[in-house]
Amino acid sequence: MKPSISSIKRCVQKFGLLLVFAAQFLFFFGVPFAVAGQPSNAQPEEVTASPLASWWGGKTLTGNWGGFRDALQENAGLSFSGKYYGAFFGVVDSQNGSRGIWDQGVEFGAEQNIGRLMKMDGLKGVTLFGNFRYRDSQRSADPGTFVSSNSMFDPTNWYSGTQFRVTSLGVEIGSGDWMQVKDGVVLRGGWLQPQREFIDQPLSKLFLNNAVNSAKGVGGNIPFSSSFTTWGGTLKIKPKDWCYAKGGLFMAYPQATSSDNHGLAFQGFAPDVSLNGLMAMVETGVTPKIGPSQLEGKYAVGGYYWGQNRQSYNGTNGYGQQGVYIQGDQMLYRETAPMQEISAKSPSVSGGEGKGLKAVVPSFAQPLSKQGLSAFNLVSLAPAY
Repeated sequence: MKPSISSIKRCVQKFGLLLVFAAQFLFFFGVPFAVAGQPSNAQPEEVTASPLASWWGGKTLTGNWGGFRDALQENAGLSFSGKYYGAFFGVVDSQNGSRGIWDQGVEFGAEQNIGRLMKMDGLKGVTLFGNFRYRDSQRSADPGTFVSSNSMFDPTNWYSGTQFRVTSLGVEIGSGDWMQVKDGVVLRGGWLQPQREFIDQPLSKLFLNNAVNSAKGVGGNIPFSSSFTTWGGTLKIKPKDWCYAKGGLFMAYPQATSSDNHGLAFQGFAPDVSLNGLMAMVETGVTPKIGPSQLEGKYAVGGYYWGQNRQSYNGTNGYGQQGVYIQGDQMLYRETAPMQEISAKSPSVSGGEGKGLKAVVPSFAQPLSKQGLSAFNLVSLAPAY
């Protein structure tokens, strides 16, 4: 009997999880044991991280490609990004019984800086970008299928826009250093995700619940999620480093988040292009950095208009939906910046120059720690209909 595709897929997933657990064990236990065996009276030596530890603490899954990745970005302006994500959901009990569910997806993208590619400083603010993803479309991958949750409050936001999808493809033109404020004017156009352009709330992405991560209340009224991609453009203006105003115009069309819409819908709603409309969003806000710890905050207010036929809750038909939102995010506490070891040319115990000595000093020159305590909040309002 030949193994089925689903059984092979389950084996691959289990094997992948086993590799992850093995890597965690070796990293957290193998490396400390190797260092702990050093005699207490021995001179301190510089410990070189193992290849596994270096990979685990690195920025990318596939490493630096022997230096080629950094060289490609620096010399040709081409950079790549990607990630895999997965989560296990345990349904203890429901109207459909209990079961375990594994939901997953993969994303990848690339950016090409035209100025670096053509060696022209005047074009360094011009960047081409494209992002793509694949989400598991199996019925068994959506916990909402078994607990009958409302799509607005689905336990995972990964189940919209499944299968292969072009999530963005376009061009960005920024003013760079031409103005007093870096990138004081930025224009973006092409196949864009409105949810990535407005109500930017990175901390909400640490949650899986659709209402928190993606819909944000707005998605209860209009298509507004990472699965909604459409043709349009945005203009962002920053008169100062700490304040901005942004506006965007997009195509609005029915069934925009359907899994059948894999991207680049040039006609919008192809079955009936007369149903295409216009979507508009505006937002303005301030982004202060408070105190010596540079506690970052963002306070914004915005609104949207969705130009499509709609049916009100009272049963009447009309055209257009609109709403406003208020966002308040603030870092409340930042951990102390990490300490680092630097070579110190100070007199050694024997009176000579201590070339190999290390002095522990505060790392004021490094970026501030990203760890701390933050709060993020959003209130969305819309007419009763």
